[in-house]
Amino acid sequence: MTFLSIILLSLSAFMTTNMEANPPEKGKIDLIVSNLRNGDGKIRVVVFNSEDGFPGKHEKGYKVLNIEATSPETVLVIDDIPYGAYAIAVLHDENDNGKMDTNMVGMPKEGYGVSNNASASMFGPPSYEDAVFQLDATTKALSISLVY
Repeated sequence: MTFLSIILLSLSAFMTTNMEANPPEKGKIDLIVSNLRNGDGKIRVVVFNSEDGFPGKHEKGYKVLNIEATSPETVLVIDDIPYGAYAIAVLHDENDNGKMDTNMVGMPKEGYGVSNNASASMFGPPSYEDAVFQLDATTKALSISLVY
């Protein structure tokens, strides 16, 4: 083994050990979804780490959870989330068909809500900017009240 090989091996071992000693900081979100009108179907929770797709395109979310609905509120924990900026969208999929049902003019027939309980505008859903929050501690407690 050459002197250069020994140096490179030592440097590699130091970098690996140093990176393992400082893993990225992560936290969890304790979420209460309230104002459910019944315990039918599922609650879909989508965590977005960017504006892209918010709030309706769950396939663009950072993390998606589907859990059984419980009335009048559903409580869940979203684990293993790196510190950063996020917005959460929630749907009460009462008939468990995997989508938000709307009436003839496109108004939601099922319950929905977003973080910060941001309101929908006259012309569309709540904005990412109004719903965004910072996860910068081990645990973040949030409450989202559904609108029907």
